[in-house]
Amino acid sequence: MAAAGWVVVGLASAGNLLNGSAGAAALSAQSGTTAQVRFTWSSVPTTVQPPPLKYSSAAYDSDNNTIVLFGGAEADGSLSDNTWVWNGSEWAVYPGSEIQAPPARQMASLAFDPQIHQLILFGGQGIGGQILGDTWAWNGASWYQQTTAAGVTTPPPREAASLAYDGSGQLVMFGGTGQVGLNGSGPGSLPTIPTDLPSTTSTVPPTTTSMPAAPTVTLGDTWLWNGTDWTEATTAGPEARSGAAMAYDSADHDTVLFGGEITPADSSAPKVVGDTWTWNGSAWKQATSQSSPDARDWAGMGDDLAASGVVLVGGSGADGALADTWLWNGTDWTKPSTAGAPSPRAGAASAYGATNNQFVMFGGIATGGSVLGDTAIMTTALTSSSGVAVTTVATTTVPAHSSRPSIRRAKAGASSRTLPSSITTGSAPLAVTATTLRRGETVTLAGSGFGPGSTVTITFHSSPQVVGRATADGRGSFEATVSVPDRAAGGAHHFEATGRNPSGRMAELAVAVDVIGVPGRSSASTAQTLVMVAIALLLPLAAWLGMAGTGWARSRGRRNANRASI
Repeated sequence: MAAAGWVVVGLASAGNLLNGSAGAAALSAQSGTTAQVRFTWSSVPTTVQPPPLKYSSAAYDSDNNTIVLFGGAEADGSLSDNTWVWNGSEWAVYPGSEIQAPPARQMASLAFDPQIHQLILFGGQGIGGQILGDTWAWNGASWYQQTTAAGVTTPPPREAASLAYDGSGQLVMFGGTGQVGLNGSGPGSLPTIPTDLPSTTSTVPPTTTSMPAAPTVTLGDTWLWNGTDWTEATTAGPEARSGAAMAYDSADHDTVLFGGEITPADSSAPKVVGDTWTWNGSAWKQATSQSSPDARDWAGMGDDLAASGVVLVGGSGADGALADTWLWNGTDWTKPSTAGAPSPRAGAASAYGATNNQFVMFGGIATGGSVLGDTAIMTTALTSSSGVAVTTVATTTVPAHSSRPSIRRAKAGASSRTLPSSITTGSAPLAVTATTLRRGETVTLAGSGFGPGSTVTITFHSSPQVVGRATADGRGSFEATVSVPDRAAGGAHHFEATGRNPSGRMAELAVAVDVIGVPGRSSASTAQTLVMVAIALLLPLAAWLGMAGTGWARSRGRRNANRASI
């Protein structure tokens, strides 16, 4: 990767976002005029914000109308497992030490699918440089790990892969950097990297969490996530690469990929490229345009509804960090008038928030290698050729909150049962898929009686801990998937769901659950129990044998003494 005086090593596909909305109808708002796009950047000071971060991941969650940022590397090199949420004007933090969260990492892939109502995080680089291959989902207040059925192939572990919504109720992931010999979980594959590492930052020097050194390889495979499983697409696509920018274009209903870093077949030296590709839900196609941004990797990218196109910002080019802003209109790249451009950077987390029509960018690496910690916001204005402002009218094809709850469903386990079709008040008005659970296990909750569109907060007790949030649908019902906290003590507990009822008063539903054991440790616990039982049985036996041996020795001694006296 080329750079001027500094080296960029990668970025999560942090600019992948998507909201599934159709483009704004601004261009036809005034008949006979041509709308011109103007971008305006501004730095937003906030009281609370993330520390300086590089290679963190961000995406817009349209279920909760927030931009979610996860992980990244701090200035001292330590990795973060904290989650930060931007509500349009300020940041709120969900520390990894206080919620269920993925292990600390950088260069992870993050994107939201509005049709299956999931914000998905995949892979990245963890503590000690290990390359991860785990899948996690965010429920508005906490994370839960997604698991696939036995025998189902999953993507090989990777970092710096591109992930985005593709308009057809699935996420598409392309490329990244992986390690030779590390495959998915399908039949005949080699062991994958463990995904049950402790959720902590890397302030403690890595020991058992580091992976043996292995050659890395640039990947060129395409994978699809449908809400429960990964499937590899067999269609040919772009040249293998990592750090490419990718986002869904709601105006043209395509997913757009730009640039990245490749390693040419005739060279061992990587280089950045500047080609554009589109994914239509089933196949890749290389796009041609009259103009194009300079070659780069680790740029920010997002679907700008007001401009009816995809925005590309910054990145690392042949001569270092960039600060330019480009717009893809479905057929060509243009460079609109831009005011107040942010400082040059690569590896920033970025996403377009449809609620406030903001393209938000945080942190990244500046020229010289310093890690940034500022929040920059870009807004879009459209004017006619005569300078008159054009009113934008965005349309949406995403199910509104009033027609569908925020559903974050995990796969049902062996102990799960089907949720009832209707929830009624009674001794247990909060329905749950299983009442006997282990620490870290996911469970789906459902309830009703809330005001349409109200926020439902889900907490786990005995010690109150927020584990999820959901939005009530038009009937006042909700459904959400949450995890049992890793630190939950064994025994009786309960989940509570609280929110405002149709009259505006606070309502509360609850359901009791039992927490048993610890995932993945049952065999060890059983072995320890057997050892203790064995010791308990052997100690008396050993004592008896010792006493018997001593008595026999004394008796033999007396017999020998008697013989000697005869």
